[in-house]
This record gives sequence, structure tokens and C-alpha cells, in this order.
Amino acid sequence: MSREGPPPYSVPIVSEFEGRHTNLFAYPERGPWGNPRYPGNFSGKFVLDLVDLYKSRSVADPFRGGGTTEGVCKEFGIPYWSGDLRDGFNILEDALPPCSDGSSPDLVMFHLPYFDMIQYSGRVWGEKPHPADLSAAASLDEFVRMANEAQYNAYSHVKQGGHVAILIGSIRRQGVLYPLHRMINLYGELQLDGVKVQFNTTGARTPHPARNIALLVTEWVMVMEKPKSWIVPVRVAQPVREFDQRQSARQTWRSIVLSALEACGGSASLSRLYEIISSHRRAQQAAADNVDWQAIVRRELQEGGFQSIDRGVWRVT
Repeated sequence: MSREGPPPYSVPIVSEFEGRHTNLFAYPERGPWGNPRYPGNFSGKFVLDLVDLYKSRSVADPFRGGGTTEGVCKEFGIPYWSGDLRDGFNILEDALPPCSDGSSPDLVMFHLPYFDMIQYSGRVWGEKPHPADLSAAASLDEFVRMANEAQYNAYSHVKQGGHVAILIGSIRRQGVLYPLHRMINLYGELQLDGVKVQFNTTGARTPHPARNIALLVTEWVMVMEKPKSWIVPVRVAQPVREFDQRQSARQTWRSIVLSALEACGGSASLSRLYEIISSHRRAQQAAADNVDWQAIVRRELQEGGFQSIDRGVWRVT
């Protein structure tokens, strides 16, 4: 098969981007490369676009999966190497072999599993979960740790000036969204922060029981360049932390009243509001400054979009 014109092959969202590489990738037709039935595969046109954008002369893929990268490289004469845990290659420990021309890769395609959305070892292949399988990680924290180790290993084998292209999506668990691309470290200088549209996904064809939850139909594309041989720029992901607004000196009084009412289920008596708000940092500071903070609370109740439902009882409008 020959290319249908020059890249890029991504379908532009607006006509003015025709013929130009952007950070939006969309391939309604995935092309003939690899096994389209293999869970979690992507379009070979995505590989071709990245090869063209970064002028990559060799490509490695440590998550071979359905063989898309391998198929593209074979057809277009691009030196490559591809491996997979099911064939014995362990991205957490093993050195990446040289590409078919004996070189280290200019580009590594790094398509991580999305935690346990699809468990590969023990289900797609093999009889039991493999300890080095990221999709069989015991917890989300363990998955992130393994993903960081795997990414660093891949990055360390790229030629200086080469790139690692990460493709990863988000997942939901019990209604909570986990943006995996924000939870992993990034090794190298970030050159592209993009979005890839998913087509013909199982999730998009399966109605979600909650109508107010949007379907996840995109993946995130992050491309890092290796600028130096020894020194590695690292963007370290920050874990989610909780902040108690009652310790804030900047929360507005209207917001304080809203939070107090919501903490009571949406409605409360004035005396109960005083009791709750009295522990807030702003209330304590106001008391220390001889400011009548209870009068401020009453003013906010009257002017701030709250409703009196009984004498001395208020609720969120």
C-alpha cells in the first residue's frame, strides 16, 4: 500500500490547518496496519505523523500489542524494534534492543495500558497476571510507579535529540475521574501536549448509566525530547492534596456561609451556622480584631443568594 499523499494524515478540525501538523490527532480510518481487533490498538497514521513531524529515522515500540508500529515501519522501510511482555520483553528491567539497522531509536512509541481498563496478562494473553504487567498492578499508585519506571527506561535508550511519544487516556472508578496523563512523571523536555480523538471505542457504544457524565473519547499525547545525554529534565507529577477552607484567610464571607450551609445538608439555623463558622480562621481573626463577624454572616444571608425558610432558618437557594 502506498501513502495517500504526504503527511500529516490527521483529519484537521478546521480547514485552515489542512496540511499542517497540530496537537490534535484524529484518524476516523485507522488504516491496515496491525491487528484492529487487539484491545487498545491505535492507527498507524499516528505513527507516520510523528515520524514525519520529528523526522525520526528509527522507531521503537516496547508495547507492541497488535503490531501497528511494526506494520507501519515494515511497509515504509523505517528501521524499528518492537517488543511486548507477552513475548518476554520486560520494559521495567530490560534494555531496549537496537533497531533493525543496528541503531538506537530516534522515536519511542509509548502506548501505556490505562491501568486495569484492559488487563492484558491473564486475560488477553497468558494464564495468570504477570508481575511486570502495568495493567495488572495491584493499585493505581502501583501503576503510576511502574509507569514512571517504564517511561524512564524507554527515555534512557533514545538517542540525544530523539523523542518519546506517550499515548494515554483517563479512567473513571466509582464516578471519580483519574487523568492518568497528569499522574505520571514526564522525562525530557515537553515538545507536544496534544489530544487524540478515539473512534469506534467500546465505551462510546455503551450507554453510561449516569446521564450527567461525559463519555471519555480522547487520549492524551505527550512528546518529550531528550536534550542531553546524562542530565534528564523531569516534570514530577504532584499527588492530589486536600485543603481545608476553614484554615483559609482568603475565603470570602459569602463562600464561608455557603460552605457552612452545604456542610449541614443545605439548610441550617442561624445559631448552628454561628457554631460552625466560629472555628473558621476568618471568624477567629475577626473576633481578635473586635469585628462582629456574626453581623457579617447575617448580611451575607440576606444579600448573598440564600433563602429564609423559617424564622432564623436559612437554606441555599
